[in-house]
Amino acid sequence: MIRSLFRKADANPAAPLYAELTAAARQPGWYRDAAVPDTMDGRYCVLATLLALADIRLAGGSEAERALSPRLTELFVADMDAQLCQSGMGDPTLGKTVRAMVAGVAARIARLEAAIASGEWEPALGFALYRDAEVGAAEQAAAAGLIEQWRARLERSAELGAAR
Repeated sequence: MIRSLFRKADANPAAPLYAELTAAARQPGWYRDAAVPDTMDGRYCVLATLLALADIRLAGGSEAERALSPRLTELFVADMDAQLCQSGMGDPTLGKTVRAMVAGVAARIARLEAAIASGEWEPALGFALYRDAEVGAAEQAAAAGLIEQWRARLERSAELGAAR
């Protein structure tokens, strides 16, 4: 118990995947080509969407990959906690806000699983990336292309979370 309090953040086996996820969420194409707002909220939408897709992939993977999913979520929670603290949010509202962010990821997982099953991506991406705001066809196509790149990256990996 005590040892876990002093565990290094990079000891989390999901750390390499989370680093890739955050790097993918920072790609300018999301904000330039796909017209996701370049705001804290817009960046959260991209990060939460990529995390949801990674969780879906992990859920369908090996036992080791399925075990990685909660560890990936731990990193997301710690990251969101730190980001919100840096933005000036205080302790009384921090936990509630982070819980709402995790619930947002869960909602994206449900919508994206339905999109994967049906092949109907437009409503799921509209919700996940734009919170159902209207966007043009070119922007939707750019977002769909970036999503497909991330999904292909996840599928190419023989074992997610393995040393890269």
